[in-house]
Amino acid sequence: MNRPCPASCTAKRLPPEQCYDLVAALLNNGTVASDPQLPHLVWWAMEASNTRDTADVVRFPFASGPTASLADFFNERVARRLMAGDIRGYDRIASLFALVESSNGKIEPVLRGMNTALQTKPIDKIPSGIESRMNGLFKERPKDFLVLEAMARMNHAGVRSHLLAMARDTKESDASRLKAIDLLRQVRDPKAKDGFLAQLAEEKSDAVKVGLLGGLEAFDDPAIGEKLLASYATYSPAVKKRTVQTLLARPAWSLALLKQLDAGTFPKADFTIDQARAAIKLEDKAVTAAVEKRFGKLAPATAGEKQARITWLNVQLSREKSADLARGKALFGKHCAACHQLHGEGGKVGPDLSTADRKSRGYLLANIVDPSGYIRPEFVVQNVTTVDDRKLSGIATEAGGMITLTNIVNDKPETKTIAKADIETIVPSSVSLMPEKLLDTLTYAEIADLFAYLGSDAPKKPGEPGASAPGVSGTSKKLKVLLISGSFEYKSAESLDGFQKFLEANYPVECLRAFAKNDKDKDFPGLELLDTCDVAIFFTRRLQTDGDALAHVKKYVDSKKPIVGIRTASHGFQNWLDFDKLVLGGDYKGHFGQNIECDVTIEPKAKDHPVLKGVGSLKTKGGLYKNPMVSPDVTVLMRGSIPKESEPVAWVREKDGRRVFYTSLGTLDDFQDPNFVKLVVNGLVWATKTELKK
Repeated sequence: MNRPCPASCTAKRLPPEQCYDLVAALLNNGTVASDPQLPHLVWWAMEASNTRDTADVVRFPFASGPTASLADFFNERVARRLMAGDIRGYDRIASLFALVESSNGKIEPVLRGMNTALQTKPIDKIPSGIESRMNGLFKERPKDFLVLEAMARMNHAGVRSHLLAMARDTKESDASRLKAIDLLRQVRDPKAKDGFLAQLAEEKSDAVKVGLLGGLEAFDDPAIGEKLLASYATYSPAVKKRTVQTLLARPAWSLALLKQLDAGTFPKADFTIDQARAAIKLEDKAVTAAVEKRFGKLAPATAGEKQARITWLNVQLSREKSADLARGKALFGKHCAACHQLHGEGGKVGPDLSTADRKSRGYLLANIVDPSGYIRPEFVVQNVTTVDDRKLSGIATEAGGMITLTNIVNDKPETKTIAKADIETIVPSSVSLMPEKLLDTLTYAEIADLFAYLGSDAPKKPGEPGASAPGVSGTSKKLKVLLISGSFEYKSAESLDGFQKFLEANYPVECLRAFAKNDKDKDFPGLELLDTCDVAIFFTRRLQTDGDALAHVKKYVDSKKPIVGIRTASHGFQNWLDFDKLVLGGDYKGHFGQNIECDVTIEPKAKDHPVLKGVGSLKTKGGLYKNPMVSPDVTVLMRGSIPKESEPVAWVREKDGRRVFYTSLGTLDDFQDPNFVKLVVNGLVWATKTELKK
């Protein structure tokens, strides 16, 4: 194997043997916890070497204390690598089990790593080297789904029977029963098909019935469709809706449903025009002919028809003289909230509307009447065909060997997880998940109510950051901004000092300070202000902050208050490097070197984002940061380009009720550029949901 070292460290040009020796030295001299090279050294040695005995790979599990997080990191990845290998790799999992357990380490990361590998590459039997230990774990933890998943994916008949029993056991929680059903669906246990059908006939819980219907979709058997249709009349309304969705998963089942519909033996009201469109997406000639026989051609509206509709609605809405916010909010909840958030309420399947140009009627009409006119990349629907000819679609996210599709079914988000190995094709759709003609079901007065709510300002709650700032509520209360400085390489103290003067001179802001004296500071005055500030701006670099001081930072993060991160904040605390991925949504992997002129331009798809208002392109020589795999839930705003390379340099993120703005720019020269200063101010405004009027 000739893979390059995955990080910028002194091991970059060392052969694997010397990496092993350097790792051993670090382990022996006690610098494991603080030396940032260690993860890269171990990973490089593990990835690059196939000359030494593979047993060497598993001699780096760290048990407890300051290296516990490293233990979890390496043990999970080593287990994944070994489980994805050959028989020799399987057998060496036993060595990893023994080393972890003898050092009182956690077994869960090992199981997670095994499961990730098995999702892509299941095996027919438990390897002999770990069979005894896995059976012991099953006996010790009969309800631990990490154990159950590993053994089910290794075709353990006893565990699969146990899962079937869990699914039927009414003494178990619905959540556990549904997990058991879904795992059996993923492994396609042959006995599960008949078991699911039998259980469906006698099950009392609607939630479990819905889960069973999802489980049955994994089995390509025409008899399933016939049995579901035969029992359809006995189901509750919720289960009936899910049954129709299940029948639309396979052409044979859909055709059986359409034949009953044509014969008058299936309720007409239970099959809508949207479901007819879903049936056509199966791309089966017989199914399409049956749909068109009943509904005619279901072609989408032309561009001209959509524009005419927009123009007509704009005229009609201008004639509506009053609108009711309460009614509008109720309409939003009914028609929009399953996908979209507004004022902190709603789903996350589609874009958060809080930052959209909601006060523009033309903008709203264009996006609602023609939802496929522009679709942000992260919300593009993926059409999936499985190897057994199922047709699925939804917003796709990837983790390990699995793809999760999120769709809206019966006005509620629903997810389906499919192993990559089960996917024959996955093709992006040009059609939005949001249906066309949504407004056709509303009166003009109702549309006016809905638009009034969509354009309304968020209600301010007591204690909310910036709730009483000028331009928001009209009082004199200032926004409390805590500046956290500790990036000595980039002279953060000097930059933040000037930024403080600019903010306080131009906006209703009170800046608080927490400035570290050097990068060895484990605690420094001001961090306690995290408990009372409205927003924190982090500009630190590999600080050794620990103990109660770091606890203040983590407590602030847990509070879900807004965060602004600058430059080295992505690796701001050496004892909590996960801050980058968990909070900022970044993937910092070093930089391309200093004094290379970098052109920073606005991402075209984000040009209308409020953080970019008044911001132009700029140049920097600070060294372009590498962020190759930012979190899929961030919105990239600006991108930096040098010869042959391009990376995101500014983005926003909304997760778990918190807003985060981050930029990897931030040199002294950057802070002298009005475009950069405007970018950070706008990021601060957006993150705190304020209107910092001068």
